[in-house]
Amino acid sequence: MKIQLLTFIAASFAYLGVFAQTPTLNCPVDINANNSNGNCGAIINYTIPTCASNCSGTTIYQSDNSGYTSGSFFPIGSYTIEYTISNGVDSSTCSFMINVNDFQSPTANLVSSAFDVYTDNNCEFAIPYFPDDPSYVSIFDNCTMDTVYQTPVAGTTISGVGTTVNIVLDAYDSTGNFISVNFDITLVDTLAPVISSCPGTITEPITTGCQAVLQDYTALVSVLDNCDGNPTVTQSPVSGTTFTTSEDVVIYAEDVNGNIDSCLFTVVSNDITAPSITCPNDTIVGVDANCDYLVADFAPFASAVDNCDPSVSFSQSPAVGSKLSGFNTSYFVSMTGSDVAGNSSVCSFEVTLIDTLAPVFTNCKDTTLYVDHNCELIMPNLFTFVGVSENCSSISTSQVPAPGSVISGETITNVFYTATDISSNSETCIMNVITVDTTSPNVVTCPSDMTVSTGSTSCDYEVVDFSSSVFATDNCSSSFSITQSESVGTLLPAGATYPITLTISDDAGNSSTCSFDITVEDNVSPDLSCLSNPSVPANSNCEYIIPSYDTVVNPSDNCGSVIFSQTPVAGTVISGIGTQQSISLFAEDAAGNQSSCSFTITVADTTSPDVTCPGTQSVAISGNCQYAIPDLSSLVTFSDLCDASPTYAQTPSSGTTVSGINTVAITVTDASGNTSTCSVQTQPDDVTPPAISCPTDLASCDSTFTYTTPVATDDCGLVSVAQTDATGLSSGDTFPTGITTLEYTATDDVGNTTTCSFNIEVYPTPEIILPDDILIEEGDSVQIMAAISNDSIFTWSPVYNMNGDTTTSPWVSPNSTVTYTLSAISYQGCSSSSEITVFVDQILEQTINNFLSPNGDGKNDTWNMSKPSLISGCNVTIYDRWGKLVWKSNAYNNQWDGKNSNGTEMPDGTYFYKISCDTQDDINGSILLMR
Repeated sequence: MKIQLLTFIAASFAYLGVFAQTPTLNCPVDINANNSNGNCGAIINYTIPTCASNCSGTTIYQSDNSGYTSGSFFPIGSYTIEYTISNGVDSSTCSFMINVNDFQSPTANLVSSAFDVYTDNNCEFAIPYFPDDPSYVSIFDNCTMDTVYQTPVAGTTISGVGTTVNIVLDAYDSTGNFISVNFDITLVDTLAPVISSCPGTITEPITTGCQAVLQDYTALVSVLDNCDGNPTVTQSPVSGTTFTTSEDVVIYAEDVNGNIDSCLFTVVSNDITAPSITCPNDTIVGVDANCDYLVADFAPFASAVDNCDPSVSFSQSPAVGSKLSGFNTSYFVSMTGSDVAGNSSVCSFEVTLIDTLAPVFTNCKDTTLYVDHNCELIMPNLFTFVGVSENCSSISTSQVPAPGSVISGETITNVFYTATDISSNSETCIMNVITVDTTSPNVVTCPSDMTVSTGSTSCDYEVVDFSSSVFATDNCSSSFSITQSESVGTLLPAGATYPITLTISDDAGNSSTCSFDITVEDNVSPDLSCLSNPSVPANSNCEYIIPSYDTVVNPSDNCGSVIFSQTPVAGTVISGIGTQQSISLFAEDAAGNQSSCSFTITVADTTSPDVTCPGTQSVAISGNCQYAIPDLSSLVTFSDLCDASPTYAQTPSSGTTVSGINTVAITVTDASGNTSTCSVQTQPDDVTPPAISCPTDLASCDSTFTYTTPVATDDCGLVSVAQTDATGLSSGDTFPTGITTLEYTATDDVGNTTTCSFNIEVYPTPEIILPDDILIEEGDSVQIMAAISNDSIFTWSPVYNMNGDTTTSPWVSPNSTVTYTLSAISYQGCSSSSEITVFVDQILEQTINNFLSPNGDGKNDTWNMSKPSLISGCNVTIYDRWGKLVWKSNAYNNQWDGKNSNGTEMPDGTYFYKISCDTQDDINGSILLMR
């Protein structure tokens, strides 16, 4: 109902003309503007139209379709800008013109004001259309180029080396703006003459001195040139030059403009003169072991002289290594000498063969021969022993001592055996004849069989030396060596018969043997030793039981076990302290040998009384903390096995006045003098604990503390003080950070205790955490990430090249190595510091990058050099490949990112830099830009 009423009222107002007035606008005047420099348009700012009348409830908006608003970049041209105002019922519009004009003429960048151009094969040059070639000129316009006119036109031909033509270029843009530039071109000839028909290898004859002479070869070639009809032709080396083996000759052709061509060929020499040679003199040589001669190399003994070759080579016939046979014969040898050119000469000489080798003994070595029964040797002829060979003829022989000579005994005799051939060559064999005895000795007397007894401590017989009981004779020896088996010292067990063999050897080692038997018997009685009348202890019944004495006296025999017996027998009981008893012992071995002995034993009491003491006794004290030792006999229990009434004694005795804790010694003695002891501890009946005083609590940044150890007092005198906490720390030690509680306890003689305690606090020292030392390149920055505990106050030192020294993580960029110290102090006054060294790898030599890729990947985004500071104050300029300046700076710090001075990105390609400094030579180079 309310909505219908409001609709009715609104409609009524509209009808009455409340909204019938049309709103209007205030529009700006038309705008005429020129382009901004270097741009094909301009940024236009204008006042947005405002409401002029009937403004209530209105909205204003741009209603044209230009797409440009105030502050937009308007390209060259004319634009109608329209705005509309509306109140929702009525609306009106207004419009104005924006005219943007191009007033900027084209620009031209000449690489140079003059250029060289080059002739073709006809010594001419066809003029090209130069605006198409940026290596000459680049023409630009802020908007659109229309036409570039060139004079002379493209295709015009010029000729004549050195001719200069002025080129004029008139450039118009689309709006009629105009520029004119000109430059000169000069015709230059750079084409070399062309040499054809270059000679091949040429041969010249050798004259005197092993040299040939070069001729004039320039007429052998033909030459053509594009601009010069008669080029100059020369050669090097010049005609008349002498050479030995070969020479490279170069022909040069040079035109009037200095262009040169060349060709190369070789001239070789030819030698036709044979060498002059001299042979060795006639010579005599010896034949070898086969009566032959192998021809030697006689070249080192021949000589030669040649006009060209200082090292003439030789060959010979018969060839080296050929075999010539027969002694006392002669042969001719011819020598041929050849030079390096193949020219040769021949000579010859005579070689005579002779035999110079003596006969050879094939078995000249020592020989062993044997003496007879008289110990003698009759020397034989040794020809069959030594063996003789001869290379060319028969031989004759002789021997000393002569065959049939008598040699006595075993000895070594030098024998000289000589062989001689028909050329009187002789050889002597010196050999040793060794005479040897092989006849064994003759045994005349040998010991007879025998019976022997064992030793007193062993069941064995030790074999003795029987060699003195043997007699023998020999053909050569008067003395002998004798060995026996069983050997001297061998132990032979009793109860058996053993063979003994004696071996008799003469000086030559010849031997004979003889044998006999020995029988071994045991005749030794057992070993038995009695005790020396000992006293024996009574047992708990005051008795003694006789034991078996075989394990006491340990009877033994040289041949093993024995049979043991005793009287009285083991187990017999003897009663009564002081009772005596005779003991008899008997032993017999396996061979029937016997031994016996006797001794007397006396029964004795050796057991101490049994005594038991009571525990600690507390005794009432007098006024001065003293008391009297009581009689403790009624509290001690004691007894004895053999004495019904042992005696009692105590020390200190009863009634003795003492103080503190004391020990009373109790002694009990039986009738045999055996004693036992025990002790009783007495103490005053004291219940008052001692008094102890501890130091006050301690606190410090220093973790080492020294304090006075607590002292204590007690009403009855002696008192001890001990530290009873579990810290393990005491005065003079190093304490941990925080609070440590120490406790001490005082204890008096009777165990009454009192404790006290106090605190030691070590304030925490600020903890500084720094990274490890850092290495950076010169010119780089690095952030030092530090951490400090306990909200401490901190400072950095030094602050050289530091950014953010009031933070724990500053940035630093030192030019050389610097050690930075971070110091901190806590609110309790505890301080600490730590250091970090930033090592700087200084750049000593400038390195300039030649690659730029500004694509935002963090790699080569700018043109970098290793140390920009080395060119501080120098002018840095960048040119494109047409020589146009695109960017410059006199404070370069690795900031060029591939844009020109207007901030526009340059296209990919090669750019050229120039670094000009007042104090050093210019630096030039290229940069490859690739995004």
